[in-house]
Amino acid sequence: MSFDYTLLASFFEECNIPYQTDPRGVVLFDYLGQRLYGSINRTIAFESCMRINLVVIDEISPFDVKRYLKIINQLNVEMLVVKFTYHEEFNTIYAVADVPLDSSPELDDLLPGIVNSLVDAVRQFGIANQM
Repeated sequence: MSFDYTLLASFFEECNIPYQTDPRGVVLFDYLGQRLYGSINRTIAFESCMRINLVVIDEISPFDVKRYLKIINQLNVEMLVVKFTYHEEFNTIYAVADVPLDSSPELDDLLPGIVNSLVDAVRQFGIANQM
């Protein structure tokens, strides 16, 4: 699947935020002190949807997967904007925010709130992981 990175790239260029794109059109960037991945694509429900990912845990031990999946399921029921996902191929947990976009999205209004929501969700993940 390829993604449209032009909207994100334009925003980052306007704001002087360094970014990189991979061959699929996924954008890697640093924002508000966080290392994030972003993409814009079409979904079944929305003509245009922005997805922002934040790595929560990289390289999970195979012995811990079931414990983390329980935490993910619990938090996904409780949270509205951010959802957690486990990527089996990379053995990594991500916090993900999907935001539907209208015809003229204002990323300078959207992005800070999304990133703050992701950071808060990761904090809650850490609390749940301590229990």
